[in-house]
Amino acid sequence: MDLRNLVRWYVNPVVIGGTILLALTLLFISFFIVWVTRPEPAPVGHATPVMHVINIPTATIALPTPTPTTVTTPATLGPSSGTITVGNYVRIVGTGGDGLRLRVNPGLDGQVRFIVFEGEIFLIQDGPQEADGFVWWHMLGTEDETRRGWSVSDYMEVVQGP
Repeated sequence: MDLRNLVRWYVNPVVIGGTILLALTLLFISFFIVWVTRPEPAPVGHATPVMHVINIPTATIALPTPTPTTVTTPATLGPSSGTITVGNYVRIVGTGGDGLRLRVNPGLDGQVRFIVFEGEIFLIQDGPQEADGFVWWHMLGTEDETRRGWSVSDYMEVVQGP
C-alpha cells in the first residue's frame, strides 16, 4: 500500500464518521456509568446529630473533670420554680461550648455515655445523688430517649417543658 492509498483510507468519510460515532458512544457510556453509580445526596432536613457510643474493651482514658460554675439565679421560662426536681425540664448551660457528659452512674468514675451540647433540654427523672463533691441528676433526652444518664447540676437551668 502506498502513501496515497493510505491517506485516502484515513480521509475516507466513512472512516471519519465511524470514528466520531465510536467516540460519542464511548462518551455516552462513560456518562451513563458515572450517573448510575453516583452516590445519593444526603437528605436535607432538621435532623439532630446523634452519637452512639459502642463499648469495646480498650485502654482506659482519663477524661478531665468538669469545672463547676456558680449560677447565681437560674433563668427560667414559664412557671417553673427554678429548683431542680424530678419531673422538671432543664437546659444545659455554662459548659463553655465543651458540652456536658451524661454518665451511666453518678460520680466522676461513671462511664460516659454521651456528651450533650449547650442549650439541649432534658427531663429530670431521678436524683439528687451526691458523689465526688457534686449533685447528680438522672436526665432523659426530650427528642431522643436513648440519650439518658447522670450529670452534675452545676450545668443545668430549670425551664418550662418543650
